[in-house]
Amino acid sequence: VERTSSQNLLQLLDQSQRTMPGRKPSGAIGLRRQQQFGQWAVRTGFYLLAAAAFVSSLSLLVLRYRTLEVEEREWSAGPASELHEGTVRSEGSADAEREANNAAEFAAAEGLKGVQFREWVDDLLNVSVPIILSKKALRSKEAFSCGGSHVVKFKLYKDLKSVAHLVDVLPERDPLTTPGKPHEKKFKTCAVVGNSGSLLETQYGDQIDQHDAVIRFNAAKTEGYEQFVGYKTTFRLLNSVDTMKVNRDINEQGITTLRNNDIKEWARNTLAASGAAPGVALTHLSALTTDPEFLCHTWSWVHNRGDKPSSGLVGIVMALKMCEELDIYGFQYSNYFSRFSRPHYYDWERPKKGREKVHPFTREVALYAQLAKAGFLKVW
Repeated sequence: VERTSSQNLLQLLDQSQRTMPGRKPSGAIGLRRQQQFGQWAVRTGFYLLAAAAFVSSLSLLVLRYRTLEVEEREWSAGPASELHEGTVRSEGSADAEREANNAAEFAAAEGLKGVQFREWVDDLLNVSVPIILSKKALRSKEAFSCGGSHVVKFKLYKDLKSVAHLVDVLPERDPLTTPGKPHEKKFKTCAVVGNSGSLLETQYGDQIDQHDAVIRFNAAKTEGYEQFVGYKTTFRLLNSVDTMKVNRDINEQGITTLRNNDIKEWARNTLAASGAAPGVALTHLSALTTDPEFLCHTWSWVHNRGDKPSSGLVGIVMALKMCEELDIYGFQYSNYFSRFSRPHYYDWERPKKGREKVHPFTREVALYAQLAKAGFLKVW
């Protein structure tokens, strides 16, 4: 390429010499100088082209990085994804402003503001809905309010009677609520601890352990992470039969949030683990499962957005029902979907593709911001 360009340049120089009046080649020396100049010009042009190509490649890399940055910002500027203490107790003006924006986003989307929002939440909290599925519920003839959906495939309580061994492993009544008394709280203070990798940037461990009840999720470990997330666990919500296999502390109560046919396997496994014979009532349960109607109720908090509510939302609504005061930690969904940060504080497992479309994450974190603004909880 350089040789060809040099020849072309020499031809142009030769033509220019012939056409310029009063300029004549000065023999062999003049020709040699022309050749040297031509070679220098070609080399210089080549280096300039190489430099331009490098700058162009660098610009593309910067553009790609900025594009990824914008994608990340969609989860931090839209939803309240970098929340720490929220509007009630902010760790910085940027966090406070972001949370205020997300609270406003939820209010605008739902048409609820100020007193209207608080009344809407009070109405939801006044709904007398069982949290834990019980034998008493199986005797009901009622239908599930979201039955036949992605959330609950079963349509009626009586449909659950066909699940083998289910009646053998259920408690007689819901141990977490009092029928007809939705305002009766079981705990003074509660902490719901999410799994966000951002928890590694905090020192909330001791603060979390001071709560009367602590709710955690799935395989979230505490050993080795006590300074960040504490060690106390009162309830652990498990969203699949597989997560039931995680090693749990003997003092914590497992609660599965099974929505569909997994409840059949749960009943079989729970009975087998208890060592009891079918038909013999269990006096102590190592695992409980949520009432399907409670999952429907949770879904209504985000106006049935997405295919189903996340386990995090289930845990937070559960705590709002059970606790007088509520603090939530580690619900930074931007870390979960980020290519640059740790999704969970205890591992690097990334969500499956399309996961963000299953749960209404954006609406959920906006709801948390609005709940914090209205004083129903505090976001850390």
